[in-house]
Amino acid sequence: MATLTCSRIVSIASDYLDGVLHPEERAEVDAHLEGCDACPQHLVQLRTTIKILAERPDFVVPDEIRRVLAETSANESLANVAAQAAADHTGHLLRLARAFRPEAPQDAIQSTWLRALNEGPEAFTRERLTQLLLVQGDGDPEVRSWNDHDGGADATVEQLDADADEAELFYPAFYGEGPDAGAWIDQPNAWPDQNRILGPETDLTTTELYGVVDDALGDLSPLQTTAVSLVDFEGVSSERAAATLGVEVVDLRRALNAARNHLRGSLDGYLVTDT
Repeated sequence: MATLTCSRIVSIASDYLDGVLHPEERAEVDAHLEGCDACPQHLVQLRTTIKILAERPDFVVPDEIRRVLAETSANESLANVAAQAAADHTGHLLRLARAFRPEAPQDAIQSTWLRALNEGPEAFTRERLTQLLLVQGDGDPEVRSWNDHDGGADATVEQLDADADEAELFYPAFYGEGPDAGAWIDQPNAWPDQNRILGPETDLTTTELYGVVDDALGDLSPLQTTAVSLVDFEGVSSERAAATLGVEVVDLRRALNAARNHLRGSLDGYLVTDT
């Protein structure tokens, strides 16, 4: 049986935790975990990160969006459908808008609702609203590049390369030259007990903790942010998320793993400093 490196464990951590690895590779991971102290701790922290994301409070529907929906639909039944859709889907759409339209997310949301109103009740599904949001402009059906970071037209090939969204962005020591390449240099930091992090009375589940999450989301590519939004915030399966976004499942899961590792690293900085 091949021996996996720690860097390989990190790069497939999400697939392992979500139970989607092939049995042979899962057995290799299990064998590695038996002889490694660092990787099991990393996986526990990644699982805690996923739980934190799943329990993240949703956005409140802004009053401005409610007003736009109320004023732009003369059809009362359509207005009711739109109002319910706003309650159900605005949090999801705002997360996507902050990734794709960081300069004006509210404007992007309002434009999405207006397009949906023009199409009629069938447009108020989450899938269709997502598609409408990802359209570049009112008359432009082209979807923004999933790997488009803030570099814009001047971004390097490495920035736009899907393969650059791997765990090496968080663990550069794994990918250096020399005998330690592929192994942990330092043990992952110890976190507080999970009950302290996620317990109902703890201060860590307030705005401050989720502010760390929001700041870290701003570092991700649109696909990474969207993968976390659909799979971890919304509880959608990877297969359904990939189908909604028109990407391959393997690319969706790669982006999800990179995003979760990044968020774990950001939470690590906060939790360890706070203890």
